[in-house]
Amino acid sequence: MWKMQATELATAVRSGEISAREVIESHLERIAEANPKYNAITAMLADSARAAAAGIDRRRAAGEPLGPLAGVPFTVKENIDIAGVPTTHGVPRFRDSVAADDAPPVARLRAADAIPIGHANMPDMTIGGYTDSQLFGETLNPWGTIRDPSGTSGGDGAAVASGMAAVGLGNDSGGSVRGPALNGGITALNPSYGRFPMEHRVGGHEPALASQLLPKDGPIARSVHDLRACFEVLAGTDPRDPRAVPAPLDGPPLPGPIRVAVVADPGGWGVHPRVRAAVDRRPGCSPTRATRWRRPTCRGWPTRSIATASW
Repeated sequence: MWKMQATELATAVRSGEISAREVIESHLERIAEANPKYNAITAMLADSARAAAAGIDRRRAAGEPLGPLAGVPFTVKENIDIAGVPTTHGVPRFRDSVAADDAPPVARLRAADAIPIGHANMPDMTIGGYTDSQLFGETLNPWGTIRDPSGTSGGDGAAVASGMAAVGLGNDSGGSVRGPALNGGITALNPSYGRFPMEHRVGGHEPALASQLLPKDGPIARSVHDLRACFEVLAGTDPRDPRAVPAPLDGPPLPGPIRVAVVADPGGWGVHPRVRAAVDRRPGCSPTRATRWRRPTCRGWPTRSIATASW
């Protein structure tokens, strides 16, 4: 089950095909196997996760409706509050700073019946492009091709990439969910400012202005489909965050098919042959050597190359 996507897990739990307890136990077993190798999860929430799963299973047995992320285990970055758990920011000063309440995105995921399974590692006070903290040490990339899963949400990225959680909740100001997605071969969403409500207090105190204006909480998952499901749950307003805006989930209907430009050679300086081969293998596309503004043959993808880009 730890290999399944979040939306697959939720569908199976809602239908009764599998139980939420089975999902959580599968992921706890995976954590026991993988976390000693990768050091992604810093605080286990096994007891509360089992209790939440049991509640979901009782509700399903009683015929009650379940949320869109029913039974989905998720990790939470060490700078986002989980009620009753220390929010350490990776440093000794805050090792005992227990959060009184869930941060808004954690509360929203819980309301959708997702289950927090642990805190995840980050660099000290989110400063650094890699994931290594004073309290918890270094997190390693599960793929092993490069040492680090990137930062600053590298703990969540490594947990999702290795199957310890189906979703990770991180935040991004300069690539902090996008970097772990790139390094881990997974997906992440850096939302528009104000799209998701959030609260980034540090030790119970208001954060500095830069910490209020720059970071945006966002999900990490193994598919864009899962990101969409998380987006629908996380978007909206919250009385704790006056910056969050009541924007609709979808914009107006588009007049026709989306046109996509694929730049296979940014800057025209060439790319590694393996990278180029991966771009050329896009399903439904016939690679052609395109010149400026020439259209490649691509079934179902009305597109054109731009500048010196080529297929």
